Amino acid sequence: MAAAGSGGEERLNRMLRQFVTSHRFGVATGADWKAALSREAGEDAEPFVAYWLQLDQSREAAAEAWLDRQRGAKRQ
Repeated sequence: MAAAGSGGEERLNRMLRQFVTSHRFGVATGADWKAALSREAGEDAEPFVAYWLQLDQSREAAAEAWLDRQRGAKRQ
């Protein structure tokens, strides 16, 4: 989602600011984080979360495909 030079970093930073603001005085769960990431991406972020955060090595190809779709969506 944060492809350099594609506007992805700005999108990610905006999403992070919104997430922190909306959970400022409460407790955020992993499910909250995944939901926020999925909303910003416009699709379920499960492949990315499973591979990068839960370290499920079997999800590498799905995570890469998710990132490729995110990078492609920013160029359009």
